Amino acid sequence: MPRRTQRQAQAQQSLNAPLELQVNGLSGWLCSIQVNEGDRVRKVQERIEAATGIAANCQELLVGTRVLERCEVLGQALQGALEVSVLKSDPQSIRRAEARRTGREALAKARQLMNREKGISGSSGVLQGGKAVECS
Repeated sequence: MPRRTQRQAQAQQSLNAPLELQVNGLSGWLCSIQVNEGDRVRKVQERIEAATGIAANCQELLVGTRVLERCEVLGQALQGALEVSVLKSDPQSIRRAEARRTGREALAKARQLMNREKGISGSSGVLQGGKAVECS
């Protein structure tokens, strides 16, 4: 097997490696679930819902103090940790918080793109029509 193909196979195996994830709430341990490193956070939330009855759309998962996004790959999001904390919130509050986080990230990416295109740093900008525009 060529070297590159072996690496790809090893990477795929590690994504499918089963993990036992400890799930904690504010009052302590809630459950343990079987997950794979390649699972998305939303799939983990569905498994937590099955084990605890807490609706997936009402869960915010945290590793330490960092809130995990639903689209993140679990293995990358955990960064070696084998436990998550669950905060139960109303779905509307979760959507608003996620929109604020992703909005800030999108603005930061737009600024980086603009700075790269214009070869400047430290300035603020926005995307208009797919192009970076400097703000005055």
